[in-house]
Amino acid sequence: MKLFFSYSRAQEAELANIVHASKVYHECWYDQNIGAGDEWWTEILSQIRNCEIFVFLLSKESTKSKACQAELTYANQLGRHIIALQIDDLDVTFMPHLLKNNNTTPYTPENEGREVRFATILKNISDNLDDYINNWTDPSLVPEPEIPISELSDIYSIIIQEQPLSAQDQRELLFRVEKLIDKKLDDPKRIEYTINAFLERDDTTVYIGKKLSELISLDPTPKPKNYVLEAIVTQVGQYTDDNDIGKRLAPGGAK
Repeated sequence: MKLFFSYSRAQEAELANIVHASKVYHECWYDQNIGAGDEWWTEILSQIRNCEIFVFLLSKESTKSKACQAELTYANQLGRHIIALQIDDLDVTFMPHLLKNNNTTPYTPENEGREVRFATILKNISDNLDDYINNWTDPSLVPEPEIPISELSDIYSIIIQEQPLSAQDQRELLFRVEKLIDKKLDDPKRIEYTINAFLERDDTTVYIGKKLSELISLDPTPKPKNYVLEAIVTQVGQYTDDNDIGKRLAPGGAK
C-alpha cells in the first residue's frame, strides 16, 4: 500500500524507525528534500491524494504544527483512512478533534510489540483495501488548503523586508531561530537558508552576526563595512552574552 506519513520535524528519529519497519511491504512517503514554498506544499498535497493510508504521528509537536494539521484535515476530507500513532505522552485533552473518535495506537518505546501491532493493522487494511477506497471523495470536490505559514516562514518574511531592524528586533529573531534549531522544528537546510539571508542584511549587528554564523558553523568574521562601523559606535558590553540573556529572561523581555 501507499502510505503517507505526517509528522513534526522534532520526530524525525521516530519516523525513520517506523518507515524502516514499514517499507519492506509498503511504499512509504514523507516530505524530504522537496524544496520549499509552493513546490513543497503542492507536492505534499499531491502525495496525500495519491496515498491509500494516511499515517499521522501524534505528538505534542504535531498537534501544534500548522502543516501537520492542514495535512490531517485534507486527508480526512479526501476520505483517506487515518492511522494515528501516538509517539509521546500527549494528553488526550490536546488531541486534534478529528482524531478524538479515532482509535490511536500507542507507539512509544515503552509499548513493547508496537511494530508488530502496526504491521498487523496495515495487513488487515490491505486485505480489505477496496472497502476503504469506496469511502474516498473525488479530489476535485475538495478545496486544497493554503500553504501554512510556519514559524520559519514568518521569521524569513521579517528578515527580507527592507526596513531597518533594531538591535532588539534582531535579538528576538535570533532567539526564535535558536528555538527552531533546539526543538528541531524545521528542515535544517531551510533554517540555514534563512540564517544566510539574515547575515546578508546591512544592519545585522556584530554580536548577532557572530551568533548566526556559529549556528551554521561558518567563519564568524564580521562583515568589513557596516559591522566594523557599528562596532566602533556601539557602547562596550551592549551585545554581551550576559546582557542579552538578561533581557530575554526579564519580565516583558524578548520571547
